[in-house]
Amino acid sequence: MTSDRPYRPSIGHEAAVVELRACAGTQLDPRVVDALLDHLAETVAPAPAAAGDAEPAAV
Repeated sequence: MTSDRPYRPSIGHEAAVVELRACAGTQLDPRVVDALLDHLAETVAPAPAAAGDAEPAAV
C-alpha cells in the first residue's frame, strides 16, 4: 500500500494505517493489525516535516 505500483500510486503511511484499521476484523485479524501497528510505532521514525511546516524556534 505504501509503495508505488505500475497499476496504482502509493497511498501513504497514514492512509495505509486507516485502511489496516478498517479491514481489521473482516479481512484481517485485528490482533495481527494491532501487533503490526504497535511494532511500527516502536521502530519506524516519523517522517521529517517539510521545511515550511516547522514551528519557529522559541527564543
